[in-house]
Amino acid sequence: MWELISKLFDTSDFPARWHCGHWTSLHGWIHIISDFAIWGAYAAIPIILYYFISKKRDVPFSFIFILFGGFILSCGTGHLVEAIIFWHPWYRFSALIKFATAVISWATIFALIPVIPKALELKSPLELEKIVKERTSELERINENLAIEVVQRKEAEEEQVQLAALVNSSYDAIIRKDLNSVIQSWNYGAEKIFGYTAKEIIGKSITVLIPPDLLNEEVDIMRKVKSGGPIETFESKRLRKDGSTFDASITISPINDTNGNIIGASKIARDITKQKQMKKDLSEAMEKVKQSNQELEMFAYVASHDLQEPLRMVASFTKLLEEKYKDKLDEKANKYIAFSVNGAKRMQELINSLLDYSRIQRADTEPEELDCNEIVNEVILNMSNIKETGVKINYLELPKVYSNKIQLSQVFQNLISNAIKYRSSRPLVIDISAKKEKDKWLFAIKDNGIGFDQEHAERIFELFERLHSTKSYEGTGMGLAICKKIIEKQGGGIWAESEADKGSTFYFTLPA
Repeated sequence: MWELISKLFDTSDFPARWHCGHWTSLHGWIHIISDFAIWGAYAAIPIILYYFISKKRDVPFSFIFILFGGFILSCGTGHLVEAIIFWHPWYRFSALIKFATAVISWATIFALIPVIPKALELKSPLELEKIVKERTSELERINENLAIEVVQRKEAEEEQVQLAALVNSSYDAIIRKDLNSVIQSWNYGAEKIFGYTAKEIIGKSITVLIPPDLLNEEVDIMRKVKSGGPIETFESKRLRKDGSTFDASITISPINDTNGNIIGASKIARDITKQKQMKKDLSEAMEKVKQSNQELEMFAYVASHDLQEPLRMVASFTKLLEEKYKDKLDEKANKYIAFSVNGAKRMQELINSLLDYSRIQRADTEPEELDCNEIVNEVILNMSNIKETGVKINYLELPKVYSNKIQLSQVFQNLISNAIKYRSSRPLVIDISAKKEKDKWLFAIKDNGIGFDQEHAERIFELFERLHSTKSYEGTGMGLAICKKIIEKQGGGIWAESEADKGSTFYFTLPA
């Protein structure tokens, strides 16, 4: 081995490079200095690579760095030997170094061939930055979703707390049962209504709350719950702990799990015993009122009818007394007779109005299609005071409605007469119009008469109500009350708008 090593450094067979050819100092030293400089750089590179690998232990393909370091180091050693040969002709050692460099070079090449595809798959800094940004955005999105989910869960928890508080504070019985009708939850309202505490009742069948003769209800209810069919709120009887029963309004709703499967039902029961009794009492009271009204209407009709004949006799004989003894009595007696005649006349008008009013409710004729233009025209023809007063009545394109002819004619006649009665010094103009509003016809009868303060707009439709004395304007105070009763009987409404000294407008509606 020593002989081999000695042979490598044997210089007897070769001259030093300075003695080979015609070297100048400049040319020779440029070679020497350059080789030394290259050797120094090639020696530093493996050290830097080793430092890098030692600090960055997870660097991929580290063995390539080792081979590359060996290749660089062998190249540097070759340049070092080339510089030494100028004095020591170690050509054999130089050949060994070059051979070693060749071996390490090709080893590096063969090692690089399978590594290149893997290295190409490695992301560049820009690609890594893009991936980082995408991952960061994804993480931010996930964090936002998590934040929203946290808020939603918190809101859901708060809602559940509020719902639980609401259930517990409700005066209605709110009960949860499974598909076998076993009670699973029981609120304060249930305890108050049925008399059982939650500890006593939870785990028992809900049939303990149902009277024996109504147990089939629960079978039918659970069949509908399991099938997912609708269960409408119904009324029934339920059983308290003390054995007494009560009227209950019951609402049943299915309970689903997160997968939508029906796992039970909720039941809300309300004690309606008092409400049913109140409803019964109200119904009985309404029936009594109805009967009383019928009797009152019959009395008014009979009384008005029976008063007609004696009143007619009083009026007739008072008139005869006036005609026969007018010139034989003094002025005071004639005045008294005039009072009696006017009183009898007014009483007769009042009784006729009461008869008209009582007949409205008693009239049971079927409504028929009527042309309001024809109705108004007939009313105008039958009213003698229209020509006398010179009133102008405008009406065009009034609709056809379903009503009672006599009663509708009476409404138009009373409202037109009312406008004529309360006319001002101005020439009287009455405008009759109608327009459709949804499912109703809105009629308007407008005049330019004396009008009235709007504060009296409701009062004028009451029985015997008058805004003026009989000395100023004749009448019984029944006309507008009769209109109101007729219109309301036919499903409409009536009202007035007015201003003193500027006229009035009377509105009424009828079904379209």
